[in-house]
Amino acid sequence: MKNLKTILFALLAIFTLTACPPDPEPENFLNVEETRISFTNIEDYGYIYVYANVDWTASSNESWCKVSYYSEAIRISVEENTSTKSREAIITVEGGGITKRIYVSQEGVTPQPQNYGIDDPHNTESDQPAYSRQDFAGN
Repeated sequence: MKNLKTILFALLAIFTLTACPPDPEPENFLNVEETRISFTNIEDYGYIYVYANVDWTASSNESWCKVSYYSEAIRISVEENTSTKSREAIITVEGGGITKRIYVSQEGVTPQPQNYGIDDPHNTESDQPAYSRQDFAGN
């Protein structure tokens, strides 16, 4: 009888030790809410949330596009674009061996149409005579 109790106790101990493996370590994850953000030509900013279970950093590859941290998000600030050409930057978010990229685009200034004085009867800078349709009405 003593032998039977010893065997049962040993089986119970083996079952208890092998039945419940330890919880696995969670895998590292790092994700960004958006992978693209666009701005008009004016000085502006926007936020993109970062979801991660690791420490992370963010940096920009262009000086006109700055990154700062705001709680669980990054603030992307852009300087005014005075050029007529649009421009692009890449924000790199890294942590736990994972890299995510956010593509930033900013429009250029829209060129204003030039008035060459053809339809302006008050233009004094043009060497073209300024006429209006009313000058020819009734003649």
